[in-house]
Amino acid sequence: MDRLAWLFGVARLIGSSFSATGDGKRFPVAWAHDPGSRGLPRVERNGLVMASALVSKAALVATVGMMAVAAYGEPQPVKEELTLTPAVAQPVPAANPNRNLSGYFSVNMPTAYISYGAVFNHKGFITQPAGELDFAVYEGEGSVSKVTVLGGLWADLNSAHEGSPAGHALSGFYELDWYAGVSIDFAKHFSALLSYTEFTSPSGAFNTSKAVSATLSYDDSESMGKLALHPYVKLMHETEGKVTTGVRNGGQYLELGIAPGMELSENTSYPVTITFPVAVGMGFNDFYDNGNGDNETLGFASIGAVATIPLTFMNSGGWGTWSANAGVYCYYFGDGVHDANTGIGVSDREYFVGQVGVKCEF
Repeated sequence: MDRLAWLFGVARLIGSSFSATGDGKRFPVAWAHDPGSRGLPRVERNGLVMASALVSKAALVATVGMMAVAAYGEPQPVKEELTLTPAVAQPVPAANPNRNLSGYFSVNMPTAYISYGAVFNHKGFITQPAGELDFAVYEGEGSVSKVTVLGGLWADLNSAHEGSPAGHALSGFYELDWYAGVSIDFAKHFSALLSYTEFTSPSGAFNTSKAVSATLSYDDSESMGKLALHPYVKLMHETEGKVTTGVRNGGQYLELGIAPGMELSENTSYPVTITFPVAVGMGFNDFYDNGNGDNETLGFASIGAVATIPLTFMNSGGWGTWSANAGVYCYYFGDGVHDANTGIGVSDREYFVGQVGVKCEF
């Protein structure tokens, strides 16, 4: 009994070092003035003091208990059956890699607007927004692996109002094109695009023209690796109006191109991809003509270098896959296109165009 009385006396002596606050909470007075807690808000600071007091009281109880064990021996253990239930990880739903709906939107800012070799804008600030939606209607393992229905818009905005009638309310809105088509992936590496396009001018700079086109692309990445050329051929037929410099409707356009490329800094979060697009555009049946109204075959030849970098810091929010690009193109104009370009103040046979842009794919 003398030992018990001594232990209770120690507990009462330690407990007397706590004083009551005005709100009924108990904590050591010295802790209320701890400079380490002055940077905290009042509520958090008091909470820390109270939590520290509870910890100290728990330590006192444990101390008294150990002293009691030392004085009277350890208590007899109670045997209990302990059953451990292993934690089962909940399955995370996998993202569906075969989304039916996809697409992109982009904004490019070139130093000049060139279409099929013809220079339409080369003054002021030029902005070219675009967007497309793709809907996969079929995917399979046969000779035809995917069929996609698509549609999109493309626009050209020009601060210099080139080509637009004076005083027009939309004089800076030079062009708005819309298109619809179907893309077919087949024979593992081939893709065919059939489309219909209308070229319109909200500012009245030119009359509406219409055309149908077919593009065949070949993905040679598997066979050529890093030396892949990604060749393509495009054929377009004017169904109404004129797309370029000819004076008679119903012309045809043929484009042959490749787009080899390479990736730099593959092991970083921002790998840079550089592509080198090369294209030759040719016209038939008065798609192009010269200043005398004679048919011209060669419209243009071009080569470019375009660097693309992913905007990784924007890709983690679920708002699509973002990238930025910058490039330069060099054009060589055939006789008919050169004559037309001279009429708007571009008399050079060779012409350089720079461009920067941003794109989001989803």
